[in-house]
Order: sequence, then C-alpha cells, then structure tokens
Amino acid sequence: MPQFHSNHAPGFNYADSDFNDFLEGYFDAAEWLWPEDGEDAFDRSKVRGWSAAAKRSMIADCRDFYRANKVDLAAYAEAADHGMSGAGHDFFLTREGHGAGFWDRGLGELGERLASAARSHGTAGYPYLVRGWVHL
Repeated sequence: MPQFHSNHAPGFNYADSDFNDFLEGYFDAAEWLWPEDGEDAFDRSKVRGWSAAAKRSMIADCRDFYRANKVDLAAYAEAADHGMSGAGHDFFLTREGHGAGFWDRGLGELGERLASAARSHGTAGYPYLVRGWVHL
C-alpha cells in the first residue's frame, strides 16, 4: 500500500470505525491518483477540496459496497494485513481498472469475489477541477 494520505478527505465520524477507515482509504486512493500530467493535470496547491457532490457520491458508493460485502471485507482486511483502509484503497483501484487491487493480493477466491463486486459498481468518474473544487 502506498504511504500517501489525502490532504482533502473530509473527516469521517460514522459509528462504525471500520467504515470510517474504509472511507479514508478510498479517499486517499482517489486523491493519490489525481492527474499530474497532461492537459487535465491538477496544480495540487490550488485544490480547495472535494466538491460537496463528489463527497456525497463517493460516500454513497462506499456505503453500498461496504454493506453488500461486509463479511468478505472483514476477511480481506485481516488476510491482506492492510486493514479496512487498505480495503477502501483497493475498492477504488479495482473499480477504476488500475493494475492493482483486490484481485492482486494473492487471496484467491476472496480477492476475486471482491474484485468482481467492485467492478460491478463501475467507475467513480474522472476528476476535474472547477474553481479549486474537485468534481467527478
């Protein structure tokens, strides 16, 4: 897992601390992969944060995935030794089609089930910047 931590993730205060960790990992991965090259590159020094609509969408996607796969996510977090934050990170990577994710942790059927579930959510959307706010 990368040691990158988001500068723009909202604070999470849900009663379920595992879900808070899952969200943190998801937002870390999403920010880690903001475009840095080409015409869509972000000047990170000008980013104010996630737009309200982007945060709502990301949290809703995570909530749906987390609830539907809670048992497998708990087994994954323990087996992969990345905790729920790592599971959130891998949810983002897998659904976005990156070269790593649930399927890439050597966990066989468990990783494949979670990868299939993540892919079924489609992509989160491409990030773009408007007046300093990141939208999807």
